[in-house]
Amino acid sequence: MSARRFAVIGSPVARSASPVMHRAAFAALGLPHGYEAAECRDALAVKAAVGLLRNGTLSGINVTAPWKRVVLDHVDSLASSAAAVSAANTLVVEGDHVVAHNTDVPAIVHELTRLGLGGRGTAAILGSGGAASAALAACRELGVRVVAMTSRSFSSSEALHESDVAASLRTAGALTVLWPTDAPAETSHASMALRLQWDDLVAAADVVVQATSARDQGPARAVPWHRVKADAVALELGYSPAETPFLAAARARGLRSDNGVGMLVKQGALAFERWLGVAPDERVMRDAVLRHLAMV
Repeated sequence: MSARRFAVIGSPVARSASPVMHRAAFAALGLPHGYEAAECRDALAVKAAVGLLRNGTLSGINVTAPWKRVVLDHVDSLASSAAAVSAANTLVVEGDHVVAHNTDVPAIVHELTRLGLGGRGTAAILGSGGAASAALAACRELGVRVVAMTSRSFSSSEALHESDVAASLRTAGALTVLWPTDAPAETSHASMALRLQWDDLVAAADVVVQATSARDQGPARAVPWHRVKADAVALELGYSPAETPFLAAARARGLRSDNGVGMLVKQGALAFERWLGVAPDERVMRDAVLRHLAMV
């Protein structure tokens, strides 16, 4: 069997655990394939990476932030999983076409089910990128009726109204509201009302998902933890560092919570199966990720 090349593209991507995870999965199956991290600093670099897939240099690509939406402009077609959320994390060669897929959604469904969300009614999601869109789709798939979403880019009622991303999220069924902190010195009555609305929506939430790329205090401060229901669950989609201010606050509140290691492994396993037609050993993948994170 000839060796094939796979890659994850993003920016920054050097610290991604995907290469060690997939290499471990290849080795466990006795496959000679390689997997690398490819820094793509702009949309032209994303287009060039997709070109390497199209010409056979690469055999499969994973996509991480901030390119999960942008990459859709450079593929030949969208699978239903990517079209449904307007974002892709997995590119597959099918015949002579590069097809965009999304394995984030089933991975988040798996994690939320594991935490005990199943079939309950309200969610609060921080973020508006591809991961946040996947979290929205996962919550809707699990029967969540109301999904509130906020983002730092939703800085005023005017910005919220004019945002194409916010409009797309609303079309997908989300209730978009203003980011609750760092309010400008001058703000409209409408903006103030929308900021208060976020707190009320979080208070009713059965799940709170941190889907921004931030690992600082910002997302944690955006949640009124004292109002979060004691039986809610919390999921941090990031996996490095393993403990973030968001997770620390969720655990201090006593919530069932976890970081994004499980999501990383599940979405990677589903991508692996798309590329090669065989399921990898997820325990091997998880162990490789945990060893990697212990060294960074």
